[in-house]
Amino acid sequence: MSAGFAEAALEVLEGERLEDARRILAKYPNPRSAVIPLLFLVQSIQGYVTDEGMRDVARLVGITPAQVLATGSFYTMLKKRPQGDYVISICRNITCTHLGARRLIAEVRDRLGVELNEVTSDGRFMLETAECLATCDGAPSGQINYEDVYHLTTDKVMDMIEALRRGETVTSVRGEPIRTIREISYEMAMTGTGLTALGEATARTVAGEVLPPDMAPGFRPRVTGTPAGARPRPGIEEAAESAGEMGAPEAEGEQPGDATGGSEAAAPGNRPGHPGSTEEESR
Repeated sequence: MSAGFAEAALEVLEGERLEDARRILAKYPNPRSAVIPLLFLVQSIQGYVTDEGMRDVARLVGITPAQVLATGSFYTMLKKRPQGDYVISICRNITCTHLGARRLIAEVRDRLGVELNEVTSDGRFMLETAECLATCDGAPSGQINYEDVYHLTTDKVMDMIEALRRGETVTSVRGEPIRTIREISYEMAMTGTGLTALGEATARTVAGEVLPPDMAPGFRPRVTGTPAGARPRPGIEEAAESAGEMGAPEAEGEQPGDATGGSEAAAPGNRPGHPGSTEEESR
């Protein structure tokens, strides 16, 4: 399928978003490597990953919708149904559970009037449980749109939800403002293109931050112990050549294979018997 025909059939990735998709595709030598960021781009437009969005991604990268679904369905941050503006994730792993996370989850669920993975009646909030978030020092801990929040209680969670409802700024434990799922998805999609939700950048970026020199494209750090200017690792041929040069010199008159019992013993198909076995048994 030609690129022009594929783009003409798109349902979601149109206009400015198609330009974003082209910038994402330009990052990768193999177009199918762009599947995940393109799915985040779809999510930034529609709020979740829709069937028509997955068809668009399949057309752009030249694979089937089933292959796109097989990739996208593996990742929990890519939702296949509406999730509202804010996803509240509460950890239910062992440390958080010991400190009351299961009770916290049940109480927040009742206060919101929804079951897990359901969206509130105003279409803005969804509650889900999470496995270990690696924030045991803040247990019971959670995230709102993947920004960490610590030492949660039912009242604390509900206060943050009500503040977001009123349009107030709520910050994570790191002081980052909690943004909507569409904004977060757009930043995930555009990472490395020079364009993020934080605005236009002049260099390749990650979440709006310019890459340090040791992360620049094409940089390959020198392996410890090699002299300056040397290649980090030898190629296969060079490695084989080096191994041959380091081998022990053959004694005068010695034939290849003598060290292992002679060429006859080393020949393919020759299977010496185990100690104590008869010649017949070894066969």
